Amino acid sequence: MLVIEKIQPPLMVYWFAVVVIFILLGKYGRQAIEWVLMRLYDFFIQNTPTII
Repeated sequence: MLVIEKIQPPLMVYWFAVVVIFILLGKYGRQAIEWVLMRLYDFFIQNTPTII
């Protein structure tokens, strides 16, 4: 019998986030990374949804 491992969604989300951050770093530089991280901080830590 063949057993196929399913993709674990939480793990894929973290990998996708890392890839997006590296793409932004390479394309737009440090200011873009700071902006994204501040928006994530506002949304997840302070629980204040912001308009992007």
